[in-house]
Amino acid sequence: AAAVIALGLLCAAIALLRSSWEPRHKAARRVLRAGRSLAALLKRAGTGAKLKIFVALYQCLAAIPSVYALSVPETLVGGFIDSVMSALTAAARVMDLAVPSACYGSKLDQLIGAAVAPWGVIGLAAVAWTIRNAAVAHAKGQLRGTGASVFLVSALRRVLPLVLYATFLLLPAVSALIFSSFLCDAFVYDDATGETRSFLQADYSLECSTPAHQRLKNWAFGLSPLWPVGVPVLYLVLLLAHQRAIRAGRTTKWVASTRFLWADYRPEASLWEVLEVLRKLTLTCFVLLIDERLEEARTLVALLVSILFLSLQMATQPFHRSEDNWLATMAYLALVVVYLTVLLLKMCEQDAVVCEDSFGLSPAELFSTFAFFGMGLLLLHLLLAALQLYLHDHSPRIIRLARAHSISPQTLVWRVLARKAASLCAFARRAGAAVLPRRNLVQLATRWPFALWHRRRGMPPETPTNLHPLAAGLAGR
Repeated sequence: AAAVIALGLLCAAIALLRSSWEPRHKAARRVLRAGRSLAALLKRAGTGAKLKIFVALYQCLAAIPSVYALSVPETLVGGFIDSVMSALTAAARVMDLAVPSACYGSKLDQLIGAAVAPWGVIGLAAVAWTIRNAAVAHAKGQLRGTGASVFLVSALRRVLPLVLYATFLLLPAVSALIFSSFLCDAFVYDDATGETRSFLQADYSLECSTPAHQRLKNWAFGLSPLWPVGVPVLYLVLLLAHQRAIRAGRTTKWVASTRFLWADYRPEASLWEVLEVLRKLTLTCFVLLIDERLEEARTLVALLVSILFLSLQMATQPFHRSEDNWLATMAYLALVVVYLTVLLLKMCEQDAVVCEDSFGLSPAELFSTFAFFGMGLLLLHLLLAALQLYLHDHSPRIIRLARAHSISPQTLVWRVLARKAASLCAFARRAGAAVLPRRNLVQLATRWPFALWHRRRGMPPETPTNLHPLAAGLAGR
């Protein structure tokens, strides 16, 4: 219920920010205008592409515990990672926001509800828009002579963005639910005869090779064209149908309705979203077709696919913005590190002695090493993304000042950062001098990097904050 309320409040806030309504209260009006200014800043900074990159990374990470059967070592870091992965897996079950899985009943009811409900909502939205268009045409006296197909096509064009948003968010979760209908675990039923019985991996109350399971498999086959097969085909058809207009820069009504698929990419790479969807499906669903006893093979396939897309991303640079290309590269690199960690952990689980002889680390120590490296990489990722957003907001002034003083914008930015760092180090020296003797470790640690920095540039080391006056003027803003 809390998640549904939060989602509703978020949708209401977005609708309010996009409207032209102004509240009467002065404070509320200021808050609303500040929110609209922030929304405009995020739009100018291309936040849509960045959110898509982060959501895709989250979808792949959330599937790791269930798809790759990751068992985290029992350490302090391992407990934290296990809690985070459990939270990601729980949050990935977006269908439970509206109706919990327990309310569906059987596994078949859950599968039908999860796969059909989104399309039912979209269909209702299309019908409502068709009725609305017909009512508007009737009020204007234009209903006669206008066929129903005109209203239906207009309604489909209006709900197409909703289709693209919904499929982007729900595709990995629903597709994984469809593929889980084919996965069974075998157990020894009689040791004397060696008889085994298989049960559905997602629900051990359902025995495989029974009429009930066969009915579930038939429904899974029938629903595949709606999600893991139909969505990539839909994206491909929409992009190919408007490829000439996209490359020519012509914006028609239908091209505008498909902006979600191509607006963030260069015209030459407008089909990249199709490849991105296939990548997510491979990492979250298609690897489930590999036998569960070959867990290392699943992880190896995921690692190879991640390396392939990392190479393609670096070679093609499909996004318009350089920061989006950098973020996508970092996301692919993070997945490579994660899948490599999972693969090494699975190898060490089989023989801990060989793991210690090969790496000099126990499985827990190896996991902690990769975990710290991954968290540091993620932190660096977030900090540089925030810096990029700040620089985008100040880029016109930075470029103007850099041109006025005949230096590059990058040099100006680094000088501003050096000035800020020098100010922090000067504060640390003063704080240390108030507590410790004058020649103390704090002063030495904060003085020598900037003395070396100035010496290389022929500047007096006794004035470590005497940087370029343009940097000082910009930093004082």
